[in-house]
Amino acid sequence: MEFLWDFLTKSYKLSGDKSLNYFKTGADDKLLKYFKAGVDDNPRLIPTVFLIRSITGFRLDSPSIPHHMIEKIISGAQTGADRAALDAALELGIPCGGWVPKGRVAEDGIIPPHYPNLTETPDSSVEMRTEWNIRDSDATLILSHGPLDGGSLYTRIKAGELGKPWLYIDLSETGIEPSSRTVNRWLSEVRPRTLNVAGPRASKNPFIYETTLELLRQVFRRLNTP
Repeated sequence: MEFLWDFLTKSYKLSGDKSLNYFKTGADDKLLKYFKAGVDDNPRLIPTVFLIRSITGFRLDSPSIPHHMIEKIISGAQTGADRAALDAALELGIPCGGWVPKGRVAEDGIIPPHYPNLTETPDSSVEMRTEWNIRDSDATLILSHGPLDGGSLYTRIKAGELGKPWLYIDLSETGIEPSSRTVNRWLSEVRPRTLNVAGPRASKNPFIYETTLELLRQVFRRLNTP
């Protein structure tokens, strides 16, 4: 038995529990029990009773439940890895967004309007949106095929300068399956709530979109498997 994070209600659910009971953390490290009401795409939680911190020995801060942490995925919305991260979030129902250059520009033109919660920086500098996405996230995942260069290398350097956790995976050296397991282990250790995803643009790496999308699918599929 473990707690699973429910993105729609932003609360916990006990695995295998078919009831409408959900849980959130409250004051003094207590668990608050809620009853879910409303339709599935617009749920609301009604408070019921307080529970103590532990339920049959499982605690919300246990490493066995790393998936409660990811509440949002952000990126710079460039083609390639950035765009794949936003598409994975939209597909999986995870809130997403991020900083983008002034004018909402990318190498393929204006960033499509269906990507939500993107905020323009004061100027068109890609370095500014890179730095601000690192700054406003809890950790950064950097994916590539081969050594880092350009903006991806800048991302790794800037994350180190800002003292933010980062993980770099060269997908040309490891397959998607082992790489996704590495990401899951890292997430369980770092425990970010907002994850920044970065990597090369499509013109520099035409395969990075597909591999990033599939890797994130596997990562979050594993997170939501009891």
